[in-house]
Parts: sequence; C-alpha cells; structure tokens
Amino acid sequence: MYQWSFRDPDGQVLYVGKSVTLRTRLASYFATDRERKVIAMTRRAATVDWHLTSSEVRSEEHTSELQSH
Repeated sequence: MYQWSFRDPDGQVLYVGKSVTLRTRLASYFATDRERKVIAMTRRAATVDWHLTSSEVRSEEHTSELQSH
C-alpha cells in the first residue's frame, strides 16, 4: 500500500492519501477534469512525499500520525 502527502511550502500537511497504484492515483490529481478543491490544493502544494507501507493497518496508523501534527 502506497501512502503520500501533499505539503505546503512550510511543510504542513495539506492532504494524506493511500492507494495500491500510486502512479495512477497521483496522476488523477493533475488531470484536466478536477474539482475546484483539488485544483486549489495542488496549487498550494510545494511537495509530495510518498512511501510504501507494509499493510493497510500501518498506513492508517501513519495517516493518523501525520494528521495529528
């Protein structure tokens, strides 16, 4: 399970996501037919961090850790 986070220029987490297919899912954020909120987020994002987790449970734990900061 892949997990990624969009971060603003200050390093603050804007969004955390997870998927089995990282490339396809991340590409959807930059497609031409996006929602306004997705467009706004990707414009604010300075970086996209990603990593591979050992399980969906670990991915959920890591998501909670990122969102609590």
